[in-house]
This record gives sequence, C-alpha cells and structure tokens, in this order.
Amino acid sequence: MRAIGLWAPPVLRAALSTRFPELHPLPTLQELDACSPTLPLLLAGEGIGPSGWLLAALLRTPHPLRPLALLETRCTPLSVWIAREIGLNAILDLTRPSEEWEEILPRLARGEMAWRPDQIAQALAFDRALGWRLRRPSPRDWRRWRDLAAGLPPKALAARWGLSPAGVSRSLRRLADRLGAPGPEDLLGWGFALGIWVGPPGAPRLAPPLQAWRLLRAVGDPSAVKNWNTCISKP
Repeated sequence: MRAIGLWAPPVLRAALSTRFPELHPLPTLQELDACSPTLPLLLAGEGIGPSGWLLAALLRTPHPLRPLALLETRCTPLSVWIAREIGLNAILDLTRPSEEWEEILPRLARGEMAWRPDQIAQALAFDRALGWRLRRPSPRDWRRWRDLAAGLPPKALAARWGLSPAGVSRSLRRLADRLGAPGPEDLLGWGFALGIWVGPPGAPRLAPPLQAWRLLRAVGDPSAVKNWNTCISKP
C-alpha cells in the first residue's frame, strides 16, 4: 500500500503509525514541506502548531490537487462543512472505531475521496442552514463581526470604524441581515456557540477551520498567516 504522511502531536503520531503501518510520521515542518505533492497527507487539526487546518491551506495553494485529509478529536458540523468546502479528501474522527480507519486509509492512500455518507449529509445540512450565510460577509464584515464578538461598546466601535453611533447601528443591522440573524445582539453568542470564534472573549479569533477556508478563498482578513508558526489577527 502507498504511504500516507502523518502530521500530528508526538504521542498521537507514535500511536497511530504503530497501529496503521501505512502512516509515515512527519515530525518536522521541513519534512512536511519536502514531501512530494502526490503523497497523501493526514494532518492533525488541533493539538499541534501550526494547526493542520492552516497547513492544509498553505499546502493546497501551490498544489491544488494534493490529497489531504484532516484528523480531529471531534468533528463538528462546522469542521465537516469546511473540509468539504475546501475539497479535502476526508476528515477522520479519533473517536470512531478502528474498522472505519481500515476502510478509509486505503482510499486516502490512493488519493481518492473517502467521505462517509453521514458526513456528506451533515455537510449538506449545515450548508442549507448556515453555510450560505457564511459566504455572504465581506472582509470588512468579518473584521466588524470580530470587533462585536470582542464585546467593544458602541463608542469604541464608532471610533474604530470611523462612523457615527447611528452609522454603527446601521452597519451592525446590515451584518445581522447578511448572516440571517434576528439582530446584532444575536451575533455575540452565535459565533462562539457555532465555534466560529475561539480564544478569550475579549480577543476572539477565527477558528482554524475558518482561517483555512478564508485563506483558500483568497481573503486575508480578519486573520492571515504570517508564516507556518504564527497566526496574526489584523485590526
């Protein structure tokens, strides 16, 4: 069987490569970068820096057809939807039984799509309910949504955006309309509940899956990757 490159935290990397011989450990970024663009890669989404989600965006940019899959400890509807949106070959859940891995990994090694039917259904359901809304905001809308999620008061928003208080109210109303929310106040908890914003409440940042999605959509704000080790949030 063809090998699959594995980018994951050391303990998980050792455990998985022992259990599944087709997984070839890639312990450093240099080894990952030196891989052939035809080698399928399995990237851990969380628990390692940089996140596999951001690496997926960086690795896909020069090689759009590179076979890539994400490994998550918990596949949320948002992460499944984004993995489908950016054309990943699969998203694997660590909590699923090993029999499922034994079915998916050979397909991934051949560079094939290896999605479970229930994941496809989940992604389509999320797209119908919320996905179309996330495609609508402009780069400026995303920046303003982040400022709102950070809990900035109206006066601070007005100063930051160069608007009058009335202009802030109109801008927030338009943002809520684009996202299909009843009102601006609903956007505060909604973004965190869906996993769109992560980090401390006063300094939220886009979740890694959404950062990857926006990078591959050629939209740099509100988050952009400065290099493979640092994620910078722009004002």
